[in-house]
Amino acid sequence: MLSWYDYHMQISSLIFFLLLFIFQIFWREQLFYKIRIFLILAISMVIFFAIQISWAQYSLWQSIEPSKFLLPPYASISYFLQYAAWKFWVPYVLSFLIGLIFFLLAKKYNQHYGNQFFYDDELYVIWLSIFLVGHPLWIFYLPIIILVVGLVSGARSFIWKNNDKLPLYYFWLPVAIFVIIISKWLSALPLFYLSKV
Repeated sequence: MLSWYDYHMQISSLIFFLLLFIFQIFWREQLFYKIRIFLILAISMVIFFAIQISWAQYSLWQSIEPSKFLLPPYASISYFLQYAAWKFWVPYVLSFLIGLIFFLLAKKYNQHYGNQFFYDDELYVIWLSIFLVGHPLWIFYLPIIILVVGLVSGARSFIWKNNDKLPLYYFWLPVAIFVIIISKWLSALPLFYLSKV
């Protein structure tokens, strides 16, 4: 069962991915110049929701008899801050850092091979996709994208006899959307629970 926070973050991420995908299709030339704005908007969206849900959790605990004793003046604020950090902030901080690591590694790899694997704005799309699918869904996102690209590439080779290199540019966002849509089923898998923070 998804919490209110998870549900709203996923709906917001879906809307964000759809808008970015539309931008990617129709205004691709400008995306290179605007992609950092999308990254800032995504970070702002996550911070907004995390602050909102942290405040709502604090207010809820304040209004309920047993839990209000976990808050000031009965107890230190540190317990609540630690709870809110692990529950609402750390999963997205972790996915942000994982996305950043993939961004830096892909950028270095791409530069090493003469920028033949990724477009410059594509690296930001990878980062955004990993960040907004969140933790632990990014663990499923990466193998699913490899599977989808492998299937499409295999179909191209087998059915259409086309062995040209398949660019991943238009796969990152649709697969991220797909992972968020199937997250209800992914969350029932043991790996999902084992990898939650």
